[in-house]
Amino acid sequence: MNIIKLQKIILEPSQIKKALESIIYTILFNRLFIYVKPETVYCYMFDICYSKIKDKKIDDKVEKVIFEIIESYESFENLDISVIFYYTNKKSWLNSKISWEKWIIPININKYEKLFKKTNEIKTIIQSVIEYSDSNYLNIPPILKNENPIDLFDIEISSDKESIGNTALNILKSLSEFSSFKF
Repeated sequence: MNIIKLQKIILEPSQIKKALESIIYTILFNRLFIYVKPETVYCYMFDICYSKIKDKKIDDKVEKVIFEIIESYESFENLDISVIFYYTNKKSWLNSKISWEKWIIPININKYEKLFKKTNEIKTIIQSVIEYSDSNYLNIPPILKNENPIDLFDIEISSDKESIGNTALNILKSLSEFSSFKF
């Protein structure tokens, strides 16, 4: 699986929605090779244009994740948003989903001071997505016409607190193997 980690971006809460929309939609537009209706979006906040797939189900999935981040940004400062792409192995009797690419968008949410527009940073990130996609288009597996675009990707959120909690839980679980305590 290819893993692409984008440059970290520092955002204030009012910038989260537009910044993530522009980055996530650019990734989806450039990596989902499906029959699409393209749409050009102009983002006034960052003075940029980006392309997205015009599909209500994709919009709902992206907006749901962004809404979760906006609703809970008070509880963390650093987080990674991962866009993971899958293809279905129809040759296997299990019809398993196999991940072939993962994009990591690291962000830091600055709640305390007013930041300047992030126009150049967002443009740089979008440009890096397009450049990577242009040079690595052969990595994309064939996608069947009848596949639902929603099944071809997932968006996951992981925060700094989550990773600390998971590390502590894993340590406790490993210790429990050597003792009578079970978690």
